Amino acid sequence: MAFEADGVTFLPFAGEAHVELQTDRPTIFALIDGVLGLQSAVQADRLRLRGGPDDVIRFHEGLMLWLHGAVRSPSFPGLLREFRDAAQPPVEER
Repeated sequence: MAFEADGVTFLPFAGEAHVELQTDRPTIFALIDGVLGLQSAVQADRLRLRGGPDDVIRFHEGLMLWLHGAVRSPSFPGLLREFRDAAQPPVEER
């Protein structure tokens, strides 16, 4: 998949995924906020990574590089705010 500002594109020619990740929004927020570490999330079964050892190590290295770049990106706070807002239930109007 390719992630862009206006959507996600599926790239069928990119090959098979070598790592599968399963988690939820609260865990993502805890990781981004530094409340929870990746290893702790895995040990608490809040984040599941499946793949061969080499692939999981490369995934971890890539994720850390992405996160370090994301927090330096001027657009990241706005994107994170939108992601958080999307997780909130809608406010009922009276």
